[in-house]
Amino acid sequence: MNLATRFHLTDQRLRRSIDCHQRVLLASWLSPDAAYRSHEQKALRRELADLRALHAELHELAIRAFNPAQLRIPAGQPGGGR
Repeated sequence: MNLATRFHLTDQRLRRSIDCHQRVLLASWLSPDAAYRSHEQKALRRELADLRALHAELHELAIRAFNPAQLRIPAGQPGGGR
């Protein structure tokens, strides 16, 4: 598997994980237990921030390793088109 393919697969996995964490964070607002909800939301926010940082780092490393046009990075992402 070449590096560009590995980038795309890792990028997709991180995006799915970020989306999943965002959905769980939104769903946590429905918990009737306020203490649990607050604790869970803090943990989810930290994990979400870590995932976003990893995603940005992945894009930064890929930009250094590849021609950005090769990677087809979407607009709005670090190193992406306009």
